[in-house]
Amino acid sequence: AVLGRTGRQARDVRESLRAVGVPSVLYRTESVFASVEAVELLHVLRAAVNPADARLLRAALATDIIGMTGDDIARLFSGGREWESAIERFFDYRDIWARGGFMRMFHALLRGEGVHERILRRPDGERLLTNVLHLAELIHREQRKEGLGADGIVKWLRGAIAESEQPGEKEEHQLRLETDENA
Repeated sequence: AVLGRTGRQARDVRESLRAVGVPSVLYRTESVFASVEAVELLHVLRAAVNPADARLLRAALATDIIGMTGDDIARLFSGGREWESAIERFFDYRDIWARGGFMRMFHALLRGEGVHERILRRPDGERLLTNVLHLAELIHREQRKEGLGADGIVKWLRGAIAESEQPGEKEEHQLRLETDENA
């Protein structure tokens, strides 16, 4: 184990270990809502709620969750049928959400966009996927508890992200340890 005084120091050590091929994990006590993945998932959900808004859809496509680069999006946006296909997929996600709830839509999105496979090819993929799945679980729990619709979930997630910097974070919101197998 390596202890760091700051999160930045610990991340530097982890990156140095990865650079020389030593697998490692980072244990932190910060909120999953303070992660980049929380903001990215918010972008994806906003696009699923309103897929006709090209600005929201482009923001969702640019996330690590969906995985398109700026060049990919520019080609897609100018390509006619491919852009229409992306819009249609997000309209389908919206319809699935309306009929079957958040988790059904979320799983359709994971499959439809190839999220698991693409993310796990990244060096930090396990961390990213762990955060995304943890966030989905918390969203699902809140949806069931409060009876939230799609707009309510987006509003709740936006609020949870804004509040993530406040002290006294619930233990269930703390980042989970990605697998430490072989680390």
